[in-house]
Amino acid sequence: MIKLTKEDLKFKKSAEYRDRKENILNAANILGMINSSGIKYHLNPDKQRNLIEIVVSFMGLGNSSYGLSDYVCNRICMFEREQKTNEEISDWLRRMAK
Repeated sequence: MIKLTKEDLKFKKSAEYRDRKENILNAANILGMINSSGIKYHLNPDKQRNLIEIVVSFMGLGNSSYGLSDYVCNRICMFEREQKTNEEISDWLRRMAK
């Protein structure tokens, strides 16, 4: 389980968060449906895609920061580098959207 940080809690108090809360929850639901193993290769075998690109393509958002915010996108990229599972990231997103 990924713990909410002080920065996460600060972001949750921002106007940007209120505008994107529904998109954050949608991203959590999408990640909850994606099987971690081999999903990047299956979705785009020609080039490696990061998790943000995959989620954004499912959500139909042209710009991930517009739909999720730079803060959330950066955190997801960090979790991906730390090799957190989709389930762990999804849980974090759900707790962010509460």
